[in-house]
Amino acid sequence: MLDGNFANLLEDRGYVLEGDGSFTLPVKGLKTVAEKLDDAKNKDEIIAKLKEEVNKKFSGNDKITFDKTYYRGLANNVDNSYSYGDEIVRGNGNLVMTLQVESSFGFKNVYAVGFTNLITNEEGKMELKDARVISTTYADFSTATQKLESIGYTEVK
Repeated sequence: MLDGNFANLLEDRGYVLEGDGSFTLPVKGLKTVAEKLDDAKNKDEIIAKLKEEVNKKFSGNDKITFDKTYYRGLANNVDNSYSYGDEIVRGNGNLVMTLQVESSFGFKNVYAVGFTNLITNEEGKMELKDARVISTTYADFSTATQKLESIGYTEVK
């Protein structure tokens, strides 16, 4: 572990720094997510795939009413201490749709369903290979909007 005076530590180990002593290290394999959904070159394709997932999840006699679509790049400054396992709160690169599902028995439920871990490749396209489907329920659309916006999501228009 390196701490304290790096120059002395390196000298003690037989290394000599040149110039001002600064150095850089190459970094490979970092994954990135789009800051905004508009940054993704294939956003329409990803939204269409999410609608497919929603329709698959609630197939049958259920009536689906879509409300809004939200995106959040990074989960910065989100207090996720109470959200163990809730990737709507914890995940990065999240695309979420709010919707109401009415069952054939007349029960109505409001959901947020989406993808987490939408990694952006070098071409600026979101990839689904590492993405997972996430979902949670809310009392109503208003509660869903308040919750999602409070944890950093912005509405996609």
